[in-house]
Amino acid sequence: MSSENKELLRFLQELNSQQTFKVALTPRLNNSAVYVPEVECVPLTTSQLKKLIETVVDSPITQSVFNSTATEIFKSCSKFLPEDVNVIDRLLFLIETRINSLSPSANYKEDDKEYTVDFREIKEQLQKTLNEHYVSLAPSLAQEGQIIVRYQLPLLESESRLNEEVYKKIKIKVDDMEEFRKILGEAFIHEIAKVITSVEVGQQTVSFNNLSFAERIKIVENLPSSLIQHVIEFIEKYKKIIDDALKVNDYLITIDGSLFSIR
Repeated sequence: MSSENKELLRFLQELNSQQTFKVALTPRLNNSAVYVPEVECVPLTTSQLKKLIETVVDSPITQSVFNSTATEIFKSCSKFLPEDVNVIDRLLFLIETRINSLSPSANYKEDDKEYTVDFREIKEQLQKTLNEHYVSLAPSLAQEGQIIVRYQLPLLESESRLNEEVYKKIKIKVDDMEEFRKILGEAFIHEIAKVITSVEVGQQTVSFNNLSFAERIKIVENLPSSLIQHVIEFIEKYKKIIDDALKVNDYLITIDGSLFSIR
């Protein structure tokens, strides 16, 4: 590469780093007070945009490639991310990034109906919903006898470990229904293991932070189903809260690589 081209690349990189925007994250609780942390981000480069669009061909079951790519880009575009950054924080980043890096609106078609989505309105709707439901989204616990299970919104660190240890190694054969059912069943357990942060039995506490997913699943599978039901209800609740906020006239916006396609 010539010195002129290198100088141009350096200039473009510096210019991109100066065009920042802020992303308001999920409301947090601190000593009973609610606060909304913000992170400063830079717009996507065309190379990053290409990576996101390429993930559209990923498995509809896990979207693990998209999730991993989105997390990697979130980290590279952001400054000073909090340690407890979660999957909803990433969603807020993706929507804000769509607005600032591509365009604030898009047209969608489903069942011969056309929808125009204004992502600025979606962002406001999502932030309002998160503020209204911050208690439901806060870390919680379930107890049965001497067993206490603590859980919270899935952290990006936990999801990345799941993708690396499990989903990255799965090769799906769409014509093998038995394998398909097995993967669905395992995905159900993985979703539970992804949100649990610790299990306490009497005086013993096992933190999930440093456990592999194989170790997490062994523990989860031996917990009473009546206790895990609380965790399942939490997962269903936070997903419904998000889905409701992503609807436009009953059309649910899909959060995958297609979010960044040109329409």
